[in-house]
Amino acid sequence: MGKILKLRVVLDTEADVFRDIEIAGDAPLVHLHAATLDAFGWEGMELASFYESNDDWDKGEEIPLMPMPELGGTAAARDMENMTVGELLPSLTSKAVYVYDFLRMWCFYV
Repeated sequence: MGKILKLRVVLDTEADVFRDIEIAGDAPLVHLHAATLDAFGWEGMELASFYESNDDWDKGEEIPLMPMPELGGTAAARDMENMTVGELLPSLTSKAVYVYDFLRMWCFYV
């Protein structure tokens, strides 16, 4: 097991709603997806994506829940099963945006 990361996940709402999650850095992102939903008491029946981010919380490259076929018909190599938490958040100052349920667009800052 790799190093344990303690992450603060903040839901983008008017009220301050956040959870602290501890997870192994070498865990696949799908584990952080499940841990986030569990921490907020949600069932996890909708699609979601993580996005690499910066200090302004801009969305960078997307890491989807499932592989998404590219134009050439092949699956993308970066999805939540094939990327680890430590790859998304390699340093103490790294940031990510997590979007759950693309109809309601629940946005979390990690």
